Amino acid sequence: MEIKLFKVFIASPSDTSKERDLCEKIFDEINSGLGSIYNFRIESLKWENDVRPTIKNKDVQSIIFDQIGNDFEVFIGIMNKKFGSPTPRAGSGTEEEFNEAFKRFQEKNGLEIIFYFNDEPPKSMSEIKASELLKIEEFRKKLQPLGIYGIYNGTSDFEEKLRKHLTKYFIEEFKRKNSTPLNAQQLINKEALRKIFKKKLNDSLKSFDDQPQIWIEPVISRTNEISQNPDENFSQRVLIEEILLSDKSYFINAPTQFGLSTLGHHLVYEAWENDELWIYLDNSSTKPHTIHNAVKNEVNSLDQKIEDVKCIIFDSFLSRDKVSHKKLKNLIDANPNLKIIVLNTVNEDLYIDKKENENISDNEIKVDKEFVFLHLIALPRNQIRSIVKQYNSVKNIGEENTVLT
Repeated sequence: MEIKLFKVFIASPSDTSKERDLCEKIFDEINSGLGSIYNFRIESLKWENDVRPTIKNKDVQSIIFDQIGNDFEVFIGIMNKKFGSPTPRAGSGTEEEFNEAFKRFQEKNGLEIIFYFNDEPPKSMSEIKASELLKIEEFRKKLQPLGIYGIYNGTSDFEEKLRKHLTKYFIEEFKRKNSTPLNAQQLINKEALRKIFKKKLNDSLKSFDDQPQIWIEPVISRTNEISQNPDENFSQRVLIEEILLSDKSYFINAPTQFGLSTLGHHLVYEAWENDELWIYLDNSSTKPHTIHNAVKNEVNSLDQKIEDVKCIIFDSFLSRDKVSHKKLKNLIDANPNLKIIVLNTVNEDLYIDKKENENISDNEIKVDKEFVFLHLIALPRNQIRSIVKQYNSVKNIGEENTVLT
């Protein structure tokens, strides 16, 4: 099958080198995840990589345009505290690159334009010039009537937001091409189950009745080796969207209170948004000899058809518990062609029935299915701050900056 190539032009002044490097990192992540699922690849277009030295009695920006051209599908603009050097045709190279991209969008309407501004306070006054900030503010005003631009607070926040926004863009791009419209009855069914799955997700977010319902996307990693700097753990990250779209089965490990159950309900809800029926089962509420009926009962309670189920979420699994393994084997034997995601709570010997385990042989727990093993790991600082910020907005613990420091 032919691989579709998406070229992404990155436009920004000189004080955004870290953001430009992060773009490359995120492109690589998406290529190995969504790209392998949808059979596409992202390649960057940047002047530092794609423009060769040449003397042609032309200004720098004209040479960049001559060599890079306009053969790209996505434009990413970034501004920090510098507006950039002026060109003969615009206030800066970045502004002229945006102008040309927007002109092309108006002519062909086949270009995705994304622009970000960094609102993180400068670390020192020497980093900023009032004249540059005024130009950036004027440029923001120019963009306001044209759409919605993005705001980020530092490079970690930029990484998180660009990853999420590009992932959403590519999913929508391929869903739009492959989707078929729903009829009236299907729309009613869609909305009814959306409410059910949303309620279950919200219920799982509340440890206590008076707590606000706050969802922060967890960090799912291919390794459980955690760096001393949590931000570095993103290099092994697996996006939720990759899990949703992949045909693979997964074993996701985490200690207790890490949010595995909430992740399970979130996956069910998001799968339904993607027009797929996923079923959630709690290991602690099932029996080995009746687990196949648990799937049917859950499907019937949702007024759906068993043949429409695409995946089973098996929560509260205990890897040291033979009873859990026997249930999983029976679940797989009854549904050999279904994708299964096991949510494994590690080091929870307290919940294991040792007497029942003694009566189960090794042959009763051997499973014939390949799993990809993943791990929930500690949240990076910016996500912890986001949780505290959201919680404070509901509970009003105190002044925001005081609470966050």
